[in-house]
Amino acid sequence: MYEDHIIVLYYIISNRIINLAKDTNDVCLSPYCIKAANYLLESIDETIDPCEDFYQFACGTWLKNTRIPPEIKDTNDVCLSPYCIKAANYLLESIDETINPCEDFYQFACGTWLKNTRIPPENGKHRSISRLTIRLENALVDFFSSSPPPPLNDIVESKVIINARRLYASCMNENTIEIEDINVILSLVKKEFGGWPVLEGLTWNESTFDLSRLTLKLNQYNSFILYTIKSVADDKNSSVRSIQVDLSNRRENLMHFLKGTEVYRAYYEFFNNLTRALTNDTSTIDDDILALKSFELEIMQNMYKHDKLSFKDIVRTTVGNLSHTMNSDFTNQLRRLYLFGNVSLVDTDIVTVYAPKVLLDIMSIIDQQSPRT
Repeated sequence: MYEDHIIVLYYIISNRIINLAKDTNDVCLSPYCIKAANYLLESIDETIDPCEDFYQFACGTWLKNTRIPPEIKDTNDVCLSPYCIKAANYLLESIDETINPCEDFYQFACGTWLKNTRIPPENGKHRSISRLTIRLENALVDFFSSSPPPPLNDIVESKVIINARRLYASCMNENTIEIEDINVILSLVKKEFGGWPVLEGLTWNESTFDLSRLTLKLNQYNSFILYTIKSVADDKNSSVRSIQVDLSNRRENLMHFLKGTEVYRAYYEFFNNLTRALTNDTSTIDDDILALKSFELEIMQNMYKHDKLSFKDIVRTTVGNLSHTMNSDFTNQLRRLYLFGNVSLVDTDIVTVYAPKVLLDIMSIIDQQSPRT
């Protein structure tokens, strides 16, 4: 129903992050934020004075351009389920009715919530959804720490739940963690990722390095820092899934280059101390850190040479035609990645690529590095 739009707009405004340590006027320029902003801006009717009719101002163009399906006869249906009533009550309790919405809509919509909310000392920010997150986390802890229920009518817990319980138990077994120390992690790095040159020093064997395999493994562990590949609900047809290729939020890990000399030095000092604590062979650490600095700096410089339009660029294509946007190597890599999950992609599968020019430049920089870097 069209009322959803004003609710979404209200929700976005009322959930602005309260951040004591950060400038709340920071502008998000990720493809997702830009897409969301465009959607809202295209819905606004600027011919309407928001102080006279905020609803028409916020949703006017959307209302004009949206056709209500014939099967929906009454667009004014009111949801009276317990969930809807609770949600509406929560929103109403957040409002400060002493504030004129035409003068300060944010304080009007969120004023009471701001007065009644205390930011936990361990958090730098807090928002309304944080309460739901805490409740969800507590529920998960109770669930995974409880004993599995007995089988009912030959129905047992799924493999996913069993593995999640096992993972939680291993994380909570502090005695075993202390006994195993870092050996488990180092073994994982060696077996799964082919070792870490900075820890192995001169003994690292460059001939065994396989960038394609390493990229697949990092994606499999959801730890590839520069871009992500995932299955999502398709933008044009939410009943089907499509593949999304996008710049990773983890690229923010490179932002130490822009935060001043002290942050820059602290980052590499931490890296230096960490690697020296994990290995006895420190002969190549200094050279490896210099190579890492050069590589990360080149990535950052490349990102900032692109104009904002490059980051807004979105290409919707298929697996069969993906090589026209990226390259054949990337298409093969994508197919191999999904095979890890026993999924065979077909040429007609939909792929949405965000900022393809930026991604291609990043891949080119990676290809130019030495295997050790």
